[in-house]
Amino acid sequence: PRTAPTTAVAACVTFGLDAPAPGQWGLIDADGCSWLACGPVRLMTADALPIAGRHNALNVLAALAMVAPADIAVNTAAQ
Repeated sequence: PRTAPTTAVAACVTFGLDAPAPGQWGLIDADGCSWLACGPVRLMTADALPIAGRHNALNVLAALAMVAPADIAVNTAAQ
């Protein structure tokens, strides 16, 4: 059986604990804080999350990376 896509797929969106490339999700360490970010755009500090830990920040980034291609606003996704 064929396992590769037979039609074009949307661009790959990634997330991780490192500083993200444009259009990707990650953490930016700046101003003494870790910031959840999409590319160079800082969205919020990891400390502002209601749950502590970098692994939880990574879970939030994963969720944002999944909803972003669906054109769901970050504010809506955060709720």
